[in-house]
Amino acid sequence: MIGASLAGGLLGALLLHMTPTRIFDNLIPWLLALGTVAFSFGPKIGCLMRKSVRLSFHFMLILQAALAVYGGYFGGAVGIMMMAAWSVFGITDIRSMNAAKTLLVGMTNSAAVIYFAGTELVWWSQSIVMLTGAVIGGYGGACWVRRISPQRLRTGITIFNVLITVVFFIQRMR
Repeated sequence: MIGASLAGGLLGALLLHMTPTRIFDNLIPWLLALGTVAFSFGPKIGCLMRKSVRLSFHFMLILQAALAVYGGYFGGAVGIMMMAAWSVFGITDIRSMNAAKTLLVGMTNSAAVIYFAGTELVWWSQSIVMLTGAVIGGYGGACWVRRISPQRLRTGITIFNVLITVVFFIQRMR
């Protein structure tokens, strides 16, 4: 899973580098909507799929690589999409999923960062500020999430994702 995340993150970064800004800006709301729907309905879709399709580890690995491409390309909601995909495979412990998500999104992002740093596309002063916030938020979020029931956490994530998605669609309409 780590290898798939690294390879996918690198490929996603390469694709982003080749994508015109206008196209990327138009894709953002749709990418967020995809992540929101996948997370919100992933467990139900997973139950239906498991009744008719045998889901193998190899399929899960391919899906992880595809999600990592998405993560290297866009990043927004990729962790949520990973958790949604894993729920299709019957992995439902939100706390375990959150830990694995943190590791694999980190691998995906690391591959993208290495690519962008190597092509001199990183604005380091802004990146340091974002990195500091991500570390503080990631650590604080991990401590905080242990105190919330899994169902409330899933509901909160869904509500937040819907709101963010709506905001991006509204901004694109302006």
